[in-house]
Amino acid sequence: MSQAGEGCSVVESLSATGQEREIADEIPAVHKPMASGSAMASNGSGASAAAFADDNSGGPGAPPVTSELARCSHYLTEEQHKLIDRLRGSLKEEFASRDVDRYLDDEDMIRRYLKGHGWHYETARRYLSKSLVWRDTEPRPATWDCSYCLETPGYHCMRQVGFDLTGRPVMYSSFIQAAVRRNTGEDSVNHFVYLTENAARTIRQRERSGKSSTSPRVESWVWIMDCTGMGWAACNPKIAMQVNALLGDHYPERLGITVGLNAGWMMRSAWAAIKVFLSPVTAAKIAYVGDLSEKEELFDNELYEWILEEERQNKEYPLPESQRRFWCKPSDPSAHDPRGTRSYVREFIDGAKLDVTDGRGSAHVPSHERPPLPHPNTVADTRRASTAV
Repeated sequence: MSQAGEGCSVVESLSATGQEREIADEIPAVHKPMASGSAMASNGSGASAAAFADDNSGGPGAPPVTSELARCSHYLTEEQHKLIDRLRGSLKEEFASRDVDRYLDDEDMIRRYLKGHGWHYETARRYLSKSLVWRDTEPRPATWDCSYCLETPGYHCMRQVGFDLTGRPVMYSSFIQAAVRRNTGEDSVNHFVYLTENAARTIRQRERSGKSSTSPRVESWVWIMDCTGMGWAACNPKIAMQVNALLGDHYPERLGITVGLNAGWMMRSAWAAIKVFLSPVTAAKIAYVGDLSEKEELFDNELYEWILEEERQNKEYPLPESQRRFWCKPSDPSAHDPRGTRSYVREFIDGAKLDVTDGRGSAHVPSHERPPLPHPNTVADTRRASTAV
């Protein structure tokens, strides 16, 4: 899901909210927001099958996009730099009384909002302003837990399990592992915020440690969605709309590609019905494959083999207890670990300094400095294991 060029395609916003459609209709065609994403199915993972469009057009004042520039998502023209500075200055003045400077000092964040809205200043400003208020309102999203998972272990099964070859966080979910078959928009958004905030923290931690050396800088992430066990209850358009709105409002350019595995007739029928409403750019970022080998180029051997084994075990009947309790550490150190690849588990679970007093991260540490956390039930399981010693 490597990011493409600084997008400003003439693509109408595909987010299902009336507000975004109204915006798309108001602005000139050359500044129409690029597709913010599309969603179609809740899968007990607390999310929807969605993918942000990565357009390859260059933005205001950019030269024609070549294949080389398409690989460099952070190419900026002088005009684009000026837009970033203008937006930062305007919002710093508006939010002078709020604690949001750390966001406005993040040039990448401002660029994502501009890029996600076709480099249209007023539209990007509207969305970023809304997001800053959201981020500065208690409880701040950066501190959220997934209360649903903490109350019902395995309520959502979507979790980060590793990184792709470009260093992007990789999420995995399987319908068969979810403890709940019927989700709501509220619980899905809750879990998705938790995942996205912590995925961003893993990116920052790897950058600081020098483990993420790819160029351009990693910002988006990958979702592997195993459709094994999918039922009609998962196809809830309201959930898709709410998650899609969340991504468009607060996480532009974060979701790069969704790879669907084991998509049976139910999923393929739903996809065929929804695909006609998507832009070609967005539709191309949602891939339902017959076999993981079709996307083998995304992964190193460790993650590729992990996905294959996770997929295999999730097809067993009855579902093994170790897979049903995917958040727990295997009793056999040599066994497959459903929490993630060995390298991910070593760095972000077993070898991480997780706060074991509240399962969330050190309460005295500012939210933007908190360590990345794995699935909420993995954190809780680590807490119990630590206190039992």
